[in-house]
Amino acid sequence: MWLKSYLRLDKSRATWALIADVLIAENPLKDYERTPREIRRNVFLQSWKTHSTTDASKTARELLKTAKTFKVRPEGLLY
Repeated sequence: MWLKSYLRLDKSRATWALIADVLIAENPLKDYERTPREIRRNVFLQSWKTHSTTDASKTARELLKTAKTFKVRPEGLLY
């Protein structure tokens, strides 16, 4: 349920999810460190990668681990 709540990107998004975005963006992989911090918004919607197991908080680590386990990726709706 945490991942589902985190991935909600509308106005009803929880405050903790916004904070998680900031914490996750603080730990990019070495290849992405030169990307300006203000550009790194959401690891699921952009192409930069993060350290999912080292410096992130326990909650962020679990969130990223769950997303990786279930191969979460953005998809559009087909009407």
